[in-house]
Formats: sequence, C-alpha cells, structure tokens
Amino acid sequence: MKLIIKFIILLFVISCSDNNGSGKSEEVYNTQDNEKWIRYYFPESKMIKYEGRFKDTTPVGIKRAYTANGLLWFDAHYNDKGQLHGIYRSYYDNYPNGNFLEQEGQYYNGKAIGFWRFYRDNGQLSLWLHLDDSSNNIKYYARFDERGYLLKDSFGLFSCDTSLLK
Repeated sequence: MKLIIKFIILLFVISCSDNNGSGKSEEVYNTQDNEKWIRYYFPESKMIKYEGRFKDTTPVGIKRAYTANGLLWFDAHYNDKGQLHGIYRSYYDNYPNGNFLEQEGQYYNGKAIGFWRFYRDNGQLSLWLHLDDSSNNIKYYARFDERGYLLKDSFGLFSCDTSLLK
C-alpha cells in the first residue's frame, strides 16, 4: 500500500513542471515542428533537475527528472496532448553506485494500463499488478516478500480507483 501511495504522489509531482525561479533553464528549439527541448538545473549545482520535450507548454515525448546527486528519479513518455502515454519508470535514489528500479508500468492516453511492477529498495519484486484496460480494475495481483518469494496472489476483478494514478 505504501508503494501505491508513493506512486500517486510521484505522479502528482510529474504533472508539476514549472520553474518558479528554483534554477536556471536552457531551451533548445526545433523550428520544424515548434517543439523545444528544455532543461532545468538545480540552483546550487550544475546538475540537471529535469529535462524533456515540450510543444508550447505541453510535455511531449520523453521527460526525465533527476535527484540532486545526479541519479535518474523517473522517466515518463507523453503523447502530443500532454498525457502520459507509454512506458513509465521511477527509481530509488539512495544508493552510492546508482539506483534501483522502484516501479514500472505503462500508460495509454493518460490512463494506467497493463502490467505494473513495484520493487523493494533491495531490488526484489514487491508487488505485481495486471490492470484491466477497460474497467480500471485490477485483474490479477501478486505480493512478494523481501527475498522475492510469493506471499499472496489472486485472480478476479478487484475494484481500484486507478484515476488516482493519473
């Protein structure tokens, strides 16, 4: 449950993409289709805070965010309407030699779909969900212990408010 709450919070953070004076930015324009690649930096360093493609103020394509120590925090893909669309991944950031995958899944036109995997900070699989694309319910889930052994799994349609995953 903690992982799902973290997931919802992270998705809220993804949707916030303004620079409110917290660091310098750099814009590179592609004049062919009026898209631009934008990078924002942490104010106290030259490290990239986040970067991505935008059409006007709408994110399109890939967007990546980084921690203050330069580790990848998440990468997400957006369609031309600015909706999450495609592969989404977030990472733990508390490791000196890199970071472990925290969660991964997929979106289709802003809606969480298909298979989602959540991992513990030791790299072991913690939770595996299969979302029903038509009803926003969970079709299958499996929970795993710290060593990766299956604790519980279940089939069926379980009610889930996946609108919170947007």
